[in-house]
Amino acid sequence: HYSRPMAIVGGLLAMASLASTAPLVLALLQFNVLAVLGIGALAIFAPIYFALFRYVLRALLSAQPVVTLDALGVTDTRQRVDYVSWDDVQRVRLGMGNRANTLCLELKPTAASRYTRAPGGWRLLMRYVETLGDWNVNLMPLRCSRTEVLAAAEALRKAAIRRRVEQLNRPTSAVP
Repeated sequence: HYSRPMAIVGGLLAMASLASTAPLVLALLQFNVLAVLGIGALAIFAPIYFALFRYVLRALLSAQPVVTLDALGVTDTRQRVDYVSWDDVQRVRLGMGNRANTLCLELKPTAASRYTRAPGGWRLLMRYVETLGDWNVNLMPLRCSRTEVLAAAEALRKAAIRRRVEQLNRPTSAVP
């Protein structure tokens, strides 16, 4: 679930920032020299404010989980491809440095193309530059401990591996 306190703080900061743009709005109304700068600033900042206020409303009103880790895989409703099966995950880790609030899933090479848009070489370069995985879950705006999420994800991935090994090692009955 989203962190409501973080959404409230973000909403208050966004409203304070929006209020500070009042001189630009006044300049637009008077259409003086600053009006051109005001139109440019609005063109840049309007989508940012829209996305921020959309997040705040979603965080405050949504009762549905945003990220779900279960025995079958990971679901993140904010992603283009919102589900990854544990069978396709090679490694689970947290991002490094300023990306430490990101759960990074490194996918098996045969499965990566189903979950990412980038071709193989470009995907590997971006993963190296960003210190992220093939499929990433931003944990920052969520109400959870990143270390607990990592531990749960790793335990679920290992359990999926055990189930897969047991399934492969089951004796097949001979057909007469």
